[in-house]
Amino acid sequence: MQPTDSKLIQGENSCWSLIGGSLPKEEEGPVPPNKTHTYTITLYALDKEIDLKKGFYLNELYDAIDGHVLEKIFLKAKYIKE
Repeated sequence: MQPTDSKLIQGENSCWSLIGGSLPKEEEGPVPPNKTHTYTITLYALDKEIDLKKGFYLNELYDAIDGHVLEKIFLKAKYIKE
């Protein structure tokens, strides 16, 4: 799959929500303030295709995959601000 594949959907970052402090909705990315930061990506193998709409929240993902996770792995990457 390519990032532009119409089957790919992206959730919302909770910092854009009222709970997250009503920050303006803009592009977010790896920008640690002044030191190395480790990002963890969780990859799930599921026994079914899930139906989430663009802009879903993390708790909606967890609810949708509950009972359908066959395996999961964690990918870690360090971001170093230069």
